[in-house]
Amino acid sequence: MDYFRQHYLNSLDEAALPLVSPLITNDISESPDSYILTLGFDPLRDDGIEYAVRLKAAGISTHHEHYADCMHGFISVTAVSARAKQATHNVAMALNKFNH
Repeated sequence: MDYFRQHYLNSLDEAALPLVSPLITNDISESPDSYILTLGFDPLRDDGIEYAVRLKAAGISTHHEHYADCMHGFISVTAVSARAKQATHNVAMALNKFNH
């Protein structure tokens, strides 16, 4: 994760900003309606699940989907994985409904 922090943040101090790390923010009541996708094989899985739970508890309209059998980056392997192709289709359909 250090690699991504170095490319995403100007300094490590920014890691504490609410827009960077919403899980460490006390007040998420102003968060927008959210679509959260978590995957069984993803280093951010637990954080995503926790964030979805917190958003729902705060009364934020939240659509959370979890694909226990997919890995981070599954969208990039749709040409060789029927499951990835189906999951990508499902996500696209959910986002389409969510945004309307």
